[in-house]
Amino acid sequence: MGDKRTFGNHIGDWEHISVRIENGRAEWVHLDVHSFGATYRWNGRDRFDFVEGEPVKRRQYRQGKFIDLLDDVPYPEYLDLEDGRIAVFSANGSHGTWAQPGKFTYLNILTVHLDDFTERGVQWNTWQNLVINDVVDDLNIFTDDKSWINFRGPWGNTFKLECDLDPIVGECGLVGGPTGPYKYFGGNFPPPDC
Repeated sequence: MGDKRTFGNHIGDWEHISVRIENGRAEWVHLDVHSFGATYRWNGRDRFDFVEGEPVKRRQYRQGKFIDLLDDVPYPEYLDLEDGRIAVFSANGSHGTWAQPGKFTYLNILTVHLDDFTERGVQWNTWQNLVINDVVDDLNIFTDDKSWINFRGPWGNTFKLECDLDPIVGECGLVGGPTGPYKYFGGNFPPPDC
């Protein structure tokens, strides 16, 4: 679409991995992929097993109105440890975070397939730069120098660019950015007593 519109591009994202620690042990892991994600639980032995995953939600224009369609995502059945640490994989040329290396087709629109490809590449030693943050409450995540995380507006364009493909696939141009990361700090986990 040339320099006027670039399908699928957007200003920012908050892909992440959330880990719930209970009694000093990592018990739950949530991987954010694009606008969806999957939750895994420690099996007590050697890995985190898949618990549940969110479907891809897309908007489609039918009979004069928009409707939301849900598509299943083929989440990996487990998340491994490597050298005692959680191992996740970032998609090549993308930003999805997956539990295993491989090809993941997460959306089919007619003959168009949106795929993420992951493999064992350069290992990022993220545990050497880990920052653990406690949530203060649902309204004020941080009150110190990280208070920017509390920002509740969109991180990106202030409006969505229009184009002819929007009614068909629900996305076009440089779309508005995501809302801030504050929404993730509660985690997508069951209550601790589950």
